[in-house]
Amino acid sequence: MQTDIPTFTKAIAIEERDLVVTLPDGHDIEELTLVDPDGQHFATRPIQTGVTQARFELLDPRLWGADYVHYEPGTYELVGVSEERTEKQEIPLEPDIRIADVRQPTGSGISGEESLIEVEVENLGTGPTWIYEITYADAPYWGANNEMGDNPGQVYLISPNPNQATILEPKEKGRYVGFGRPLLFESESACHGTQVEFGIQIGLGTGSVVSDEIVVLPNGNSKESYPQGRWSCGSVELRIRDEK
Repeated sequence: MQTDIPTFTKAIAIEERDLVVTLPDGHDIEELTLVDPDGQHFATRPIQTGVTQARFELLDPRLWGADYVHYEPGTYELVGVSEERTEKQEIPLEPDIRIADVRQPTGSGISGEESLIEVEVENLGTGPTWIYEITYADAPYWGANNEMGDNPGQVYLISPNPNQATILEPKEKGRYVGFGRPLLFESESACHGTQVEFGIQIGLGTGSVVSDEIVVLPNGNSKESYPQGRWSCGSVELRIRDEK
């Protein structure tokens, strides 16, 4: 994702986990420093003669460890220093994650896919992040109603990459499937159009959680599923509650 062209640089872009700064040809900048929203030093990159690009790593999931790295969201300041002057440029780095769509996965190859929910998430913000877990509240199957884990470095997803972090850049969308199976119903008759509503939570690499409500209308052929005594439905309509 490339931002609007700023002042002393040619371009500012996000490439997965990096902030990429491109300087114009013939520039005289000798050093670039990134300052965080609290005014603290984030990182410095020396710029050799003829070099026009520098990278600042913003995040590193370091999966299944507590020492993952995620930048603090907010407005950063890029400082460019040459022999004759100092230039400054504000750079907003803040993910804005929204749940764009929910659907019953089809053709995924996942066993029992009819009991799962595929969630489409979009990043409307200016900074990257990752999704680490999807949980539910008051879903038909109690086993899907888990508390969100408190370590964003522990990614607990079936898809797109099992238990791996997929960076969601600004202005991008991604589809995710969690391990919870909320679409398991107590009776076969539930597949005959009995509407239910329940909550969904998306855990982000920032440590924050995005929540929404899902409206579910089960239909289609019923199938007895694991665990014994639970039923899945062949065709389930899902939508975010505020959608019309």
